This record gives sequence, structure tokens and C-alpha cells, in this order.
Amino acid sequence: MSTVYTLEVTDANGCMQAGQATVVTYQADSGVDADVCAGEGVTIGEMALMGVPSVPAGGTPPAGEFSVGYSWSPSTGLSCSDCPNPVATPTTAQTYILTTTIYYPDGTSCQTDDMINVNVIEAPSNAEFAGADRVICFGETPLLGTAPEGFMGPFLAQASGSTTTSANIKISNQIPNARNTTSLRDVNGKVIIRELLLSDNLQIGDHLFPMNLDQLPGGVYTLDVTINQVTTSQKLIVID
Repeated sequence: MSTVYTLEVTDANGCMQAGQATVVTYQADSGVDADVCAGEGVTIGEMALMGVPSVPAGGTPPAGEFSVGYSWSPSTGLSCSDCPNPVATPTTAQTYILTTTIYYPDGTSCQTDDMINVNVIEAPSNAEFAGADRVICFGETPLLGTAPEGFMGPFLAQASGSTTTSANIKISNQIPNARNTTSLRDVNGKVIIRELLLSDNLQIGDHLFPMNLDQLPGGVYTLDVTINQVTTSQKLIVID
């Protein structure tokens, strides 16, 4: 941010002369948090100060003038660590800290810091995420694609027998320590059962567990399974 100050001087004869000085207040700016696909890069940081020399790492500031130095930490995955806006290509989520140093003509300096989080989004683990090729009859509506990432493969809700008191829910999970919940809704959308599946940190693999349906009247319900904020739904028929 820059501010222009004006000084007016008037002598005893009423003559006036004005002069101006610009004061630039500067603070490190690492940019806003960013998401990047795995293997790709994203530019972070700020544009260089116009007209102000940049001092590289280990360099000496020019005497008698303003200059600026940039330092990024850590340097992992960065195209440069002493420039204002490097390209970040981390392999995992990373927090970068930018330290900006302003060097004054009198040899003194000041520093400010700022940080940015770069989150890495992995590619789909299922290479066939569009689903298998389909052949359908005219007028049919096929289901395309696969289950959302973090919930690989549909869950199964199975009920058998003339009197159903429980449903077996099968979950195939590929995210470690996943938070998971399940709920059952009636035809009006009202949640009548909500509980935690297995544990608060569902591990990778297939899991089978029962949902108690005792005391429920017969009818069609909607079963919602949520893993890491991704929800998949399926119809569940309860037989009296």
C-alpha cells in the first residue's frame, strides 16, 4: 500500500512551495491457499516490486538504495526459493512460508512473513472411472460411471426373509481412517436412524455390518452412507 504525503511551505511574504513524498508500506504476500492436481504445478506468491532490485539468496543488497529479498521455506517442490512467485509442484500437501526482507539505503532492513497451503489432489485410483461400455435397448436409461473416490464400489443393502429386522451393509473403502456415518430416511425424507459405521476411523478394505431395522413398519426407505463427506444412497425395502 502506498500513501502520498504533501508538504506545503509558506514564507513571511506569502510565497508557497509544495513537495511530495511517497511512503510504500509493504508486507509479504504468499497468495491464497491453492489446490493442484498431482504432478502439476501452481504459481504461488506475489508479483515483484516494480522498480525495486531483487536480492538473490546469499547476495549483497546494493548500497544506497532500496532492494528486496524473498525466501521460501521449505524449498521442496518449488521452482525457486528466492523469487517472488515460484511454481509449486509438491507431491503431498505442503505449507510454504514466504519471508520478505526490505533493505533500506542506510543498510538496515525489516522482514515480514506470510504462509500458504497447497493441497495436492490425487488422480482417480480407478483408471476406468467412466465405467464399462454398455449396450442398451432403445428407451433404457443406463447408469454410467463409478462410485465417488473415497467410496470405491457401491455398498450393498440386503434384506431377506418374510420378517426383516436388520440389513447387512457392505462398504468397500479405500481411504485410511475415514469418518463414516449411515442414516435411513422414510418416504418423506425424514431421518429415522442415524449411527456411526463400525468406528470413527474406518480402515481400507471391505466391511460388513448389520443395521437394526426392528420396530420399523414395512415400506421403501432410503439408505445413505457417507464417507469423508461423500454420500451414496440406495433404496432399502423392509418387509413386515
